[in-house]
Amino acid sequence: MFNRRNVGSSSCVQRWICKSLDRVTPDGLRGAMTGQQSMRSVGVLVGVAALVTSCATAFPPADAPQPAASTSATPNTVGPPGPTTPGLPVGSGDRVPISRGEVTVTMSASAYPVGAVVSAVVANGLDQTIYAQDSKTDCTIAFLQRHAGARWVDIPACALGRPPLTVAIGPSLGRTVSFNPFSVHFGVVTDARPALNAGSYRVKFTYRSGAGDDAQEPLVAYSASFPIG
Repeated sequence: MFNRRNVGSSSCVQRWICKSLDRVTPDGLRGAMTGQQSMRSVGVLVGVAALVTSCATAFPPADAPQPAASTSATPNTVGPPGPTTPGLPVGSGDRVPISRGEVTVTMSASAYPVGAVVSAVVANGLDQTIYAQDSKTDCTIAFLQRHAGARWVDIPACALGRPPLTVAIGPSLGRTVSFNPFSVHFGVVTDARPALNAGSYRVKFTYRSGAGDDAQEPLVAYSASFPIG
């Protein structure tokens, strides 16, 4: 009448149902189906059948097929990846604000006191890597210029004593250049006065678009002028 194999055996409720079903036989049912006793028996059987069905659903046999795991993917919420320009050298700069289509030089301040470190960010807003040599002012990739009379004069101060290295700046990346007025590259000794006196200055960044060994850097970008003093 009922198949007890459809009911798992891991639950005490299931074991009770199975034992109850063993005692329910066709002869027992025929003998019990009289008057009110028959009505009660029918009610009991209906309840048992419902319980068996719910248990079979809640506790499927161990060998029953399992529902397939969901294959929906979670949306990627990671930020935009870094540059993937083919052949871009490792360490080609840092993420900085850029102006699309141009190379810019932005000072860290609009003015500096005498003796302060002067710094600027060179940002590459082009869609290609640019290159510069590190033999300029304070052995950086840019010149610090001083306004003298009617012209701007480079301040060449680099005492590394080695051939210059080529530095790359990738697309949408930048590099910070710093000029320390007490640097040995300016020829300053301990306790001496700073090399950068009061006056008007700007930063000049010369560069090239090719990675060859050619030292020529025909392209240039300037910062806004600023006072020291």
